[in-house]
Amino acid sequence: MRREGKSQTILVIASVLDRTQHLPRTGLEIDPGICVDLLSGSDVAAADGIDLSPHQVLWLDVSG
Repeated sequence: MRREGKSQTILVIASVLDRTQHLPRTGLEIDPGICVDLLSGSDVAAADGIDLSPHQVLWLDVSG
């Protein structure tokens, strides 16, 4: 799910699989670089896409 506001764009990604999965950056429609996971405060490198652990949820600030 993607939500865009005046100053922030949030992308929510949720894995429902029992295995790790790779999501290519082009399929996510985000700019390469660092996104911020709003749930953990951690930086997420998205240049090569994003790897999700089983049942992982990310709320990413992709505002750039």
